[in-house]
Amino acid sequence: MYIKRSMEPVLKAAMKKFPVVTVVGPRQSGKTTLLKHLLKGVPYVNLESIRDRQFAEQDPIGFLNQFDKGVLLDEIQRVPELLSEIQARVDANPRVGRYVISGSENLVVSRHIAQTLAGRTAILKLMPLSLAEIPTMPRLDDLMIKGFYPRVWSSRVKHQDHYSPYTETFVERDVRDLLAVKNLALFRKFLGLCAGRVGQLLNRDSLAGDVGVSAKSIEEWLSVLEATFVMFRLQPWHRNIGKRLMKSPKLYFYDTGLACHLMGIETAQQLKHHPLRGSLFENMVVADMFKSAYHRGDNPRINFYRDSNDNEVDVVVPVGNQLQPIEIKSADTFDAGFLKGCVSFSKVVGDEAGVPIVIMGGGAAQKRTNVHVLPWTRMRELGRMQKD
Repeated sequence: MYIKRSMEPVLKAAMKKFPVVTVVGPRQSGKTTLLKHLLKGVPYVNLESIRDRQFAEQDPIGFLNQFDKGVLLDEIQRVPELLSEIQARVDANPRVGRYVISGSENLVVSRHIAQTLAGRTAILKLMPLSLAEIPTMPRLDDLMIKGFYPRVWSSRVKHQDHYSPYTETFVERDVRDLLAVKNLALFRKFLGLCAGRVGQLLNRDSLAGDVGVSAKSIEEWLSVLEATFVMFRLQPWHRNIGKRLMKSPKLYFYDTGLACHLMGIETAQQLKHHPLRGSLFENMVVADMFKSAYHRGDNPRINFYRDSNDNEVDVVVPVGNQLQPIEIKSADTFDAGFLKGCVSFSKVVGDEAGVPIVIMGGGAAQKRTNVHVLPWTRMRELGRMQKD
């Protein structure tokens, strides 16, 4: 079953403007399915194929001569040397929509593209499904544990049967390719500890002590998880950019299903009573903001706020001339105490602060005089509420 992706119009528009369009994202996020759906009739080559990869490596000119009218090249990170020949051909004939390339390892693809295709390609990021792309909306706990990878929605594959091989085959293989990790057992422990810290401030020294490696190794491993689109860091907001960069970020996974798997949460009933359910709900909402921005072709402009007294706002988003504070609570019932961090934030930024929005785990939407309350099922309305 094909799941319609919100990136479709963005991808079509990019192909009318650029000679090369690059789509990156985590493994099994649906890149190949989306591209083959939109580019019916365009030759497709998967560079995971040994035969095609050897041809491309040994004779890039002859390989590309087969596809003068255009081609879709999948897993381009397997033969990054092709990008130099693509650059030469594009410079000689800058016809738009000529090459579409995709890759799963952001670190490898981005480095080579920056060196060879800068200014010649649009770079789009296709992540796991956003809330707006879910075909049928289940109950909250079922959704968080099932996760957002297209495979668990478009087939009868159970989430347990997806995440175990995904972790073993894809995450660990990518890590083995990008880092010389000698002890994969320690890396698996690191993954589980990261999952247990979703929504928390990153403390590299504490994490290093719990895993049994150096803080330098932790930073290297985190960078690889970011490069392979497993995890991201949410940076703090501060008026002084220098101070902002010095403060600790918060850790989140792009997919709650993977985080639940790494934490050993196997059923919705387990999740319902788990002490980190609220953190996983926050993770789901923040990740959805990132995914939705990427699928629009935008870079997320999202931070969190925390002061020296531990007053915190989960998300701060610039909207026009204002800074929009957003609180995320898994509860079904609104409580005025949820606004404590927003009140503190408003004192700091003054008139720049927008009306707070609280995204809830349930209940009904409410437009109060000093706050908008929005259940997670209506997050599509977030953009419109920010403009009201």
